Amino acid sequence: MVIKNNDKIINFSLFNIILSIALIVLSLIISNYDLSKEAFDFRKSYLELENLMYDSDRYNENELKLEYSKILERHLNHNNLDFIYFKITQRKNNNNNFSYNNFEYLMYLFDKYTLNIIIFIIVIIIIALSYHYIIV
Repeated sequence: MVIKNNDKIINFSLFNIILSIALIVLSLIISNYDLSKEAFDFRKSYLELENLMYDSDRYNENELKLEYSKILERHLNHNNLDFIYFKITQRKNNNNNFSYNNFEYLMYLFDKYTLNIIIFIIVIIIIALSYHYIIV
């Protein structure tokens, strides 16, 4: 890789600056999510559900359902998309008790593959820009 003129050096430096700023902004956005609090809530929910499972012989069915609902209400660690994932996986496992519509299936596909596609596109753009600015 040989840089032949000063225009390429300036363009390459500008490319590095833009890429560095984008990386800093992305890392700040990710660190701002406060994932440790969410992870702690997941853990607490799991432990309460696990205790309920071990103590399930003490409850009748209605009491067990009520206690299970109370645990889920205390912890906001699921969203509607989690339920859509559950319904689709249940149908794929031949459990026909759960149905979903086309819109839910499109949401599932979009959520499942969007991040992979975006990362792939970013990598291709970086390679193309690097090739354009570095290699003559």
